[in-house]
Amino acid sequence: MSLKNTRNYLTMLAVAALSAGSALAGSVTTYTTFNSWQGALTGAPVEAVDFSSGPVSNNQVTGVFGIFFVTGTASNAIPNALEDLSGTMTVTAPAGGTSALMLYLGANQANTASYAPNQNLTITLTDSGLNQQTFTLTTGSTSLPWGFTSGVAINTVTITAPGGYDVDLLDFYAGKYTAAAPPADPTPESSTLLMIGGGLVFLGTKRKFAPLA
Repeated sequence: MSLKNTRNYLTMLAVAALSAGSALAGSVTTYTTFNSWQGALTGAPVEAVDFSSGPVSNNQVTGVFGIFFVTGTASNAIPNALEDLSGTMTVTAPAGGTSALMLYLGANQANTASYAPNQNLTITLTDSGLNQQTFTLTTGSTSLPWGFTSGVAINTVTITAPGGYDVDLLDFYAGKYTAAAPPADPTPESSTLLMIGGGLVFLGTKRKFAPLA
Protein backbone atom coordinates (compact mmCIF):
# COMPACT_ATOMS: atom_id res chain seq x y z
CA MET A 1 0.00 0.00 0.00
CA SER A 2 1.39 3.41 -0.96
CA LEU A 3 2.11 6.05 1.66
CA LYS A 4 -0.82 8.12 0.38
CA ASN A 5 -3.28 5.22 0.64
CA THR A 6 -2.00 4.27 4.09
CA ARG A 7 -2.37 7.86 5.27
CA ASN A 8 -5.94 8.09 3.95
CA TYR A 9 -6.93 4.75 5.49
CA LEU A 10 -5.66 5.61 8.98
CA THR A 11 -7.16 9.09 8.82
CA MET A 12 -10.57 7.52 8.07
CA LEU A 13 -10.10 5.20 11.03
CA ALA A 14 -9.43 8.19 13.27
CA VAL A 15 -12.56 10.00 12.08
CA ALA A 16 -14.67 6.87 12.52
CA ALA A 17 -13.42 6.45 16.07
CA LEU A 18 -14.49 9.98 16.94
CA SER A 19 -17.96 9.64 15.44
CA ALA A 20 -18.64 6.04 16.51
CA GLY A 21 -21.56 4.84 18.43
CA SER A 22 -24.44 5.85 20.58
CA ALA A 23 -23.80 5.84 24.32
CA LEU A 24 -27.04 3.87 24.67
CA ALA A 25 -26.13 1.02 22.36
CA GLY A 26 -25.17 -2.14 24.21
CA SER A 27 -25.96 -0.75 27.66
CA VAL A 28 -29.56 -2.04 27.89
CA THR A 29 -30.77 -5.46 29.03
CA THR A 30 -34.43 -6.41 28.58
CA TYR A 31 -36.61 -8.81 30.61
CA THR A 32 -39.94 -10.56 30.06
CA THR A 33 -40.49 -11.77 33.64
CA PHE A 34 -40.76 -9.71 36.78
CA ASN A 35 -38.49 -11.98 38.82
CA SER A 36 -35.58 -11.85 36.36
CA TRP A 37 -35.86 -8.06 36.18
CA GLN A 38 -36.06 -7.73 39.96
CA GLY A 39 -33.00 -9.96 40.38
CA ALA A 40 -30.86 -7.51 38.37
CA LEU A 41 -31.73 -4.49 40.50
CA THR A 42 -29.84 -2.71 43.24
CA GLY A 43 -32.40 -2.86 46.05
CA ALA A 44 -36.12 -3.52 45.83
CA PRO A 45 -38.39 -2.16 43.07
CA VAL A 46 -41.42 0.00 43.83
CA GLU A 47 -44.79 -0.16 42.14
CA ALA A 48 -45.05 3.21 40.45
CA VAL A 49 -48.76 2.95 39.76
CA ASP A 50 -51.56 0.41 39.56
CA PHE A 51 -54.29 1.71 37.28
CA SER A 52 -56.85 -0.69 38.75
CA SER A 53 -57.57 2.00 41.34
CA GLY A 54 -58.55 4.44 38.58
CA PRO A 55 -56.79 7.02 36.40
CA VAL A 56 -54.04 9.06 37.99
CA SER A 57 -54.39 12.81 38.37
CA ASN A 58 -52.96 14.61 35.32
CA ASN A 59 -51.19 11.32 34.44
CA GLN A 60 -48.43 12.19 36.92
CA VAL A 61 -47.27 9.21 38.95
CA THR A 62 -45.41 10.08 42.15
CA GLY A 63 -43.15 7.56 43.87
CA VAL A 64 -39.87 7.21 45.72
CA PHE A 65 -38.00 7.55 42.41
CA GLY A 66 -39.73 10.85 41.54
CA ILE A 67 -42.62 11.82 39.29
CA PHE A 68 -43.29 9.92 36.07
CA PHE A 69 -45.58 11.41 33.44
CA VAL A 70 -47.56 9.06 31.20
CA THR A 71 -49.47 10.17 28.12
CA GLY A 72 -52.89 8.63 27.68
CA THR A 73 -56.44 8.72 28.93
CA ALA A 74 -58.52 6.68 31.34
CA SER A 75 -59.47 3.30 29.95
CA ASN A 76 -61.72 3.59 26.94
CA ALA A 77 -62.40 -0.13 26.67
CA ILE A 78 -59.87 -2.31 28.53
CA PRO A 79 -60.73 -2.47 32.26
CA ASN A 80 -58.19 -1.14 34.76
CA ALA A 81 -55.84 0.21 32.11
CA LEU A 82 -54.45 3.50 30.94
CA GLU A 83 -54.85 3.73 27.16
CA ASP A 84 -53.33 6.02 24.61
CA LEU A 85 -55.90 6.24 21.84
CA SER A 86 -53.38 7.81 19.46
CA GLY A 87 -51.52 4.51 19.30
CA THR A 88 -48.34 5.96 20.85
CA MET A 89 -47.76 6.22 24.60
CA THR A 90 -44.81 7.99 26.21
CA VAL A 91 -43.53 7.43 29.74
CA THR A 92 -41.32 10.34 30.80
CA ALA A 93 -38.99 9.72 33.73
CA PRO A 94 -38.23 12.19 36.53
CA ALA A 95 -35.33 14.63 36.17
CA GLY A 96 -32.12 12.65 35.90
CA GLY A 97 -33.81 9.73 34.15
CA THR A 98 -34.44 6.16 35.22
CA SER A 99 -32.25 3.06 35.09
CA ALA A 100 -34.92 0.36 35.42
CA LEU A 101 -38.62 0.00 34.61
CA MET A 102 -41.01 -2.94 34.34
CA LEU A 103 -44.13 -2.25 32.25
CA TYR A 104 -47.25 -4.38 31.80
CA LEU A 105 -48.40 -3.75 28.23
CA GLY A 106 -51.09 -4.75 25.78
CA ALA A 107 -52.92 -3.53 22.70
CA ASN A 108 -56.54 -3.45 21.61
CA GLN A 109 -58.50 -2.22 18.65
CA ALA A 110 -60.39 1.01 19.23
CA ASN A 111 -63.43 0.53 21.49
CA THR A 112 -62.79 -3.22 21.74
CA ALA A 113 -62.82 -4.56 25.28
CA SER A 114 -60.34 -7.37 24.74
CA TYR A 115 -56.62 -7.60 24.11
CA ALA A 116 -55.37 -8.13 20.58
CA PRO A 117 -52.69 -10.85 20.52
CA ASN A 118 -49.83 -11.10 18.03
CA GLN A 119 -49.47 -7.35 17.57
CA ASN A 120 -45.96 -5.92 17.60
CA LEU A 121 -45.47 -3.01 19.99
CA THR A 122 -42.38 -0.93 19.21
CA ILE A 123 -40.63 0.27 22.38
CA THR A 124 -38.04 3.04 22.04
CA LEU A 125 -35.74 4.09 24.89
CA THR A 126 -34.20 7.56 24.67
CA ASP A 127 -31.49 9.03 26.91
CA SER A 128 -30.63 12.66 27.63
CA GLY A 129 -28.31 12.82 24.60
CA LEU A 130 -31.19 11.68 22.35
CA ASN A 131 -29.46 8.36 21.73
CA GLN A 132 -32.06 5.65 21.15
CA GLN A 133 -32.49 1.91 21.19
CA THR A 134 -35.61 0.15 19.89
CA PHE A 135 -37.19 -3.17 20.90
CA THR A 136 -40.29 -5.17 19.97
CA LEU A 137 -42.88 -6.83 22.22
CA THR A 138 -45.46 -9.16 20.66
CA THR A 139 -48.73 -8.81 22.54
CA GLY A 140 -50.80 -11.62 24.05
CA SER A 141 -54.38 -12.23 25.14
CA THR A 142 -53.48 -10.64 28.50
CA SER A 143 -51.10 -7.82 29.37
CA LEU A 144 -47.46 -8.91 29.21
CA PRO A 145 -44.49 -7.78 31.31
CA TRP A 146 -41.60 -6.04 29.57
CA GLY A 147 -38.78 -4.41 31.50
CA PHE A 148 -35.27 -3.09 31.12
CA THR A 149 -32.16 -2.14 33.03
CA SER A 150 -29.80 0.44 31.59
CA GLY A 151 -26.28 1.57 32.30
CA VAL A 152 -27.24 5.06 31.10
CA ALA A 153 -30.20 7.04 32.42
CA ILE A 154 -33.31 6.75 30.26
CA ASN A 155 -35.43 9.88 29.90
CA THR A 156 -38.37 8.57 27.88
CA VAL A 157 -39.94 5.24 26.94
CA THR A 158 -42.15 5.44 23.84
CA ILE A 159 -44.52 2.56 23.06
CA THR A 160 -46.11 2.49 19.61
CA ALA A 161 -48.87 0.13 18.48
CA PRO A 162 -49.63 -0.88 14.89
CA GLY A 163 -52.10 1.31 12.99
CA GLY A 164 -55.67 0.93 14.27
CA TYR A 165 -54.63 -0.24 17.75
CA ASP A 166 -54.37 1.46 21.15
CA VAL A 167 -51.50 1.07 23.63
CA ASP A 168 -52.63 -0.29 27.02
CA LEU A 169 -50.59 0.16 30.21
CA LEU A 170 -51.84 -1.87 33.16
CA ASP A 171 -49.13 -1.27 35.71
CA PHE A 172 -45.47 -0.38 36.03
CA TYR A 173 -42.66 -0.66 38.52
CA ALA A 174 -39.53 1.44 38.91
CA GLY A 175 -36.20 0.32 40.31
CA LYS A 176 -32.53 1.19 40.54
CA TYR A 177 -29.81 -0.51 38.53
CA THR A 178 -26.07 -0.07 38.83
CA ALA A 179 -24.08 -1.34 35.87
CA ALA A 180 -20.86 -3.27 36.39
CA ALA A 181 -17.65 -1.55 35.35
CA PRO A 182 -16.98 -2.25 31.65
CA PRO A 183 -13.91 -4.33 30.72
CA ALA A 184 -10.82 -2.56 29.45
CA ASP A 185 -11.15 -1.58 25.80
CA PRO A 186 -8.34 -3.20 23.78
CA THR A 187 -8.94 -0.98 20.75
CA PRO A 188 -6.73 2.07 20.16
CA GLU A 189 -8.04 5.31 21.62
CA SER A 190 -9.36 7.96 19.25
CA SER A 191 -6.60 10.35 20.28
CA THR A 192 -3.98 7.76 19.33
CA LEU A 193 -5.55 7.26 15.91
CA LEU A 194 -5.67 11.00 15.36
CA MET A 195 -2.00 11.28 16.25
CA ILE A 196 -1.19 8.54 13.74
CA GLY A 197 -3.35 10.14 11.07
CA GLY A 198 -1.97 13.59 11.80
CA GLY A 199 1.60 12.32 11.64
CA LEU A 200 1.03 10.76 8.26
CA VAL A 201 -0.57 13.95 6.98
CA PHE A 202 2.54 15.81 8.13
CA LEU A 203 4.73 13.18 6.48
CA GLY A 204 2.78 13.53 3.23
CA THR A 205 3.22 17.31 3.32
CA LYS A 206 6.94 16.92 3.90
CA ARG A 207 7.11 14.59 0.92
CA LYS A 208 6.08 17.43 -1.39
CA PHE A 209 9.30 19.21 -0.48
CA ALA A 210 11.56 16.20 -0.03
CA PRO A 211 10.19 13.22 -2.04
CA LEU A 212 11.02 9.87 -0.53
CA ALA A 213 13.17 7.51 -2.56
